[in-house]
Amino acid sequence: MKHEVLAAQLLTFPYLHYEPSLHKDFEKATSQQRVALQEALAEASAFLLMYEGNPNVLREHGGLQYDNYTNKRTRDGRPVGHFRISRGDRVSCTVAGGLLRLRHFGGHDYVNGNP
Repeated sequence: MKHEVLAAQLLTFPYLHYEPSLHKDFEKATSQQRVALQEALAEASAFLLMYEGNPNVLREHGGLQYDNYTNKRTRDGRPVGHFRISRGDRVSCTVAGGLLRLRHFGGHDYVNGNP
């Protein structure tokens, strides 16, 4: 049942906001990738809840390996970061308005090319 629920649609988690581009990437993903993504999002959200939305806590989490890209920023100057879902999949994101704004999800090369 867990696999069916996590693979069906993006679930809402505290401190996370999904950009339209992430929804599109989710629709293209395999069931296995969707489940792995949602498990990582639940974990990231739980850490953000414990630390009142402080995204720096994700840097200290060994499994997620959150970091900012070098020299990649949004049009308004915010750094673009990323964290690990699995050995090959990543999520790109920014921090704004007390939320982790998730932008793209997929293979390492895809996310790095579309932060």
